[in-house]
Amino acid sequence: PTFHETNKLTLQKVHPDTQLNVGDIIEFKVPKEFGCIIIHRIVSIRQDDKGIYYATKGDNVLSLDNSQKTRREDILYKITKIE
Repeated sequence: PTFHETNKLTLQKVHPDTQLNVGDIIEFKVPKEFGCIIIHRIVSIRQDDKGIYYATKGDNVLSLDNSQKTRREDILYKITKIE
């Protein structure tokens, strides 16, 4: 992975005007049935009939997270620094 449990992460709260790009690492909430927070990298920015969504992938995962369309309102933070 890009970081480990002992790393210190600097987080930036995501607001409607926060720039999000392919390659950014984000922290986002998944649907209520899973009830957890995920940290993944944005691998593409796409659009469907509901608007823009972010396709994400964990750095330790071989395949794209196809089952999850991450919407901006689900994104909590953007990781800006890893120490």
